[in-house]
Amino acid sequence: MEFLQDGVPTGWSSDRMEFLQDGVPTGWSSYRSRLECDLIPGTGRQRIKPMTGSDCHRRLENLLRPLLQGFSKEAIDAAIKDMLAAFFPWSCGKGEHFAVVGEKSNRLGFVCRGIMRAYHSSPEGSEYTKTIFEEGVFVAPLAALTTGGPSPISLQALEPLELLVADYTRVEELYRRHHPLAEMARRVIQMEWVKKEVREIRMVTLSAEERYDIFLEEHRGLEARIPWYHIASYLGITPVALSRIRARKRDRAGVPEGRPSSGP
Repeated sequence: MEFLQDGVPTGWSSDRMEFLQDGVPTGWSSYRSRLECDLIPGTGRQRIKPMTGSDCHRRLENLLRPLLQGFSKEAIDAAIKDMLAAFFPWSCGKGEHFAVVGEKSNRLGFVCRGIMRAYHSSPEGSEYTKTIFEEGVFVAPLAALTTGGPSPISLQALEPLELLVADYTRVEELYRRHHPLAEMARRVIQMEWVKKEVREIRMVTLSAEERYDIFLEEHRGLEARIPWYHIASYLGITPVALSRIRARKRDRAGVPEGRPSSGP
């Protein structure tokens, strides 16, 4: 796939979409404010420089092609071309939100670089981290997209984040136009069901330390990138409980106290 000088896929502007001066497709300007992640109050943090559009779009294409197997090359290429054209680069600073609980959202994201979490806040102010998203996955407030109502969760960047973002209404149009994309969506939903079921079973059948060991195995290197309390919340335990688990593991490994083997 060839790319324009500014990183936008060839055919994007000609595929029924004209661009505003700042690079946002016509029709998005009415809710541009909802696409912009809120800056952390009082920090004055500047937005990080985005990855080039070509880098992000190639990563998305690398995800899509294996999910579209079983169709002709022509059908796959046409579906990928239109799908890539629906997404444009976006960035969030650490601590900023891609979606906020109680607000409606109609956008689908793809994580090119960085870590994001989905979490729910109780009326008392406690937070439960439901999911942690790493590079190379789709992210969205799924309930809000499906029902059209307010989101029951928030999506927050735990690191400076580079995304591709699309209007989900347009993505749904592509599902109707391209059978391979509709099949891909079905496969992705099935995989998410399996992941959800496995996680729920682990929460009620495994000990906290066993769940932590699985986390370390399935998310290699992540412990060094995000705070422990987010990991503890994801595991369904308190930060104190996680600290005790880590201490026991250090003792068994013979690591001197005060010199943790890994993590922030």
